[in-house]
Amino acid sequence: MRNKNAQISIGLVCLVLSFFVVVQLKNVKNSEVNTYPSQIRLEQTQELLRLEKEKSESLYKQVMEYKDEVKEYQERAISNDSAVDMLKRDLENAEIQAGIVSVEGPGVVVKLEDGDTMNPANMDENMFVVHQDDVLKVLNELKAAGAEALSVNEQRIISTSEIRCSGNTITINNTRTAAPFVIKAIGDPDQLESGLTMRGGIADELSGWIKLEISKHQKGIVIPSYAGKFEFKKAKIITNAQAVESTEKNKKN
Repeated sequence: MRNKNAQISIGLVCLVLSFFVVVQLKNVKNSEVNTYPSQIRLEQTQELLRLEKEKSESLYKQVMEYKDEVKEYQERAISNDSAVDMLKRDLENAEIQAGIVSVEGPGVVVKLEDGDTMNPANMDENMFVVHQDDVLKVLNELKAAGAEALSVNEQRIISTSEIRCSGNTITINNTRTAAPFVIKAIGDPDQLESGLTMRGGIADELSGWIKLEISKHQKGIVIPSYAGKFEFKKAKIITNAQAVESTEKNKKN
């Protein structure tokens, strides 16, 4: 009888222990599941912190640049070296970039003419005619080589200049002009020439079809100002701070 009671008691104890073991295992499993989202949130927070840190460093660098610029103006004003001269220089640079003033300096002159259409291969004669694409390619190479001012047949090239085909002519700044096309570029003559004549460059590409002449000038190249008028109907000026704020909003969206 005692043995039977003992067995029953042991059985009850085992049953209770089994219950607690199962409960404990469930708690451990739930704890692991709950920990995983917490880990994700922690990683997300760390990533956001890193991005904010990078943004803060970028803004700090920008502020330092502004401080340096302000300091330069202050030093010039204090030393009576004339901050007006500095502002005048900035204005002149802006006028040159906008093309609203005539300029003179060293550089290169590139002449493009139609090629010889009398070819033994009886190829398409259109291949030997100077097209607007050819003019654009030369202008792009000159820009990449550091040209500070450009013109085509005395038409100043600015950011809004259009160059398009109009039958046997090319329209530049709403003015029709025909071959030969004389492209003037002010800048470092050697650098501009190298940009055009490098191996596999634009000179190699075009010289097989059209006549291309490049001449360097150490001085005396004159490029006229833009003859048209500027009219902006849609674009409006905003502050740099507004531009940064708008850019950040677009990134988030």
